[in-house]
Amino acid sequence: MAEYGGTAYPSLDALLADPQVDAVVNLSIHHAHPAVITQCLEAGKHVLVEKPLARSADEGRAMIAAARERERILMIAFNHRYRGDV
Repeated sequence: MAEYGGTAYPSLDALLADPQVDAVVNLSIHHAHPAVITQCLEAGKHVLVEKPLARSADEGRAMIAAARERERILMIAFNHRYRGDV
């Protein structure tokens, strides 16, 4: 990993404790999104999450509220949105 300028972390807690990390790309399984994303936001990290954001509107609203409360960016990745051939 170091050869590419990155760092491997033994756990999410270790990653979130690193002050050098400003943002997290969350690729966890969908049912884990609320817990993982909220933990990242509470640690002061911005989050890019692979779609879907949540399994329900209530889950989504809670994560959006957590991002707003902490003034962090929460963005959903939708890989086809920026493709010109779709």
